[in-house]
Amino acid sequence: MKIFVLSTPALLRPPKQSFKYPAHNENYDMEQDFYIWLKKQKNIITNNPVEADWHYLPVYFTRWHINHNFAEHGEGLAQLQQEVDEIIIDEKKTFTIALFDGGTLIDVGKTVVFNGARTINSCIDVPLICSPHRKPPIPVKKKYLASFNGSFFTHPIRIEMHKRFETNPEVLIEGGIPTRFYKRWFWGKNYNLNIMASYVALSPRGSSCSSFRFF
Repeated sequence: MKIFVLSTPALLRPPKQSFKYPAHNENYDMEQDFYIWLKKQKNIITNNPVEADWHYLPVYFTRWHINHNFAEHGEGLAQLQQEVDEIIIDEKKTFTIALFDGGTLIDVGKTVVFNGARTINSCIDVPLICSPHRKPPIPVKKKYLASFNGSFFTHPIRIEMHKRFETNPEVLIEGGIPTRFYKRWFWGKNYNLNIMASYVALSPRGSSCSSFRFF
């Protein structure tokens, strides 16, 4: 198998994002890691797009959308669409990785998308990755039978979970996490503590089948 790496401008591969989530995570994910790894695989990379079995589109969709206010009101989408349209040579031979909650959020045609949080694009599921959750130096005492911190509206089962346990004093259910940076930072600080204070970390699926809670 031979892979041709499509040339993308640096603006589509931002060196960082305006804030990290989970809050404790190192500033990386599979979008960056795969590109770094692939460039070292000289035995499968070709400079000839015609002889290549696949074309890889290296775009850091997660960083792009976060840096454009989570694409709120379509921010950044027109520019991203135009840039990608000019790069793709043959969409039937192209693949990319997009771990953003909504996928690429643009039309990539028949391009194969590997996604850890699929909502819009048809794709191949891949796991989300993150740094291990931090632990405080002093063990956290158990206070809850189970707990959940997260948004309720990314899947019906989360809404059902909320309704079932919201009045149970042994189960901590908190959700509706906003996208505003400072509020997510505050929630992130309590996220690990609530998990460690519980015997069970509830991990209902959301937009995808994966969850940062598995870490």
